[in-house]
Amino acid sequence: MDTSHYAELALTSASELAKQLISVASAVLVLTVTLVEKFRSTHIRSADRFLIVSWTLLVLSVLAGFWSLMALTGTLVAAQAGAPLKLEDNARIPAGIQVITFFLGVLFFMWYGLVALRSRANK
Repeated sequence: MDTSHYAELALTSASELAKQLISVASAVLVLTVTLVEKFRSTHIRSADRFLIVSWTLLVLSVLAGFWSLMALTGTLVAAQAGAPLKLEDNARIPAGIQVITFFLGVLFFMWYGLVALRSRANK
């Protein structure tokens, strides 16, 4: 296999990862927004900052995912015009931002859940 085939596989994998993270981040957002009222009455309000930070990071992850997909599309368009097909910083940076903000958003949500459960147990 030549290197262009590997580059094409890398672009496809990066695209699929971006789509999956967009889907999971969106699902977590929808689920938490739907269920947050059940937890709000059972925990201290100061834990809300963890939830707000989580939501903000997950929204940023979705936006970075769209940015990443657009960058990958631009890379493919440039390759059709004769440029070598390879992942550059235009695609790496938004993909990195997407992954980091996704995992931080999930961690903040888990922290929120722990605080909510702990306050429920203390009551």
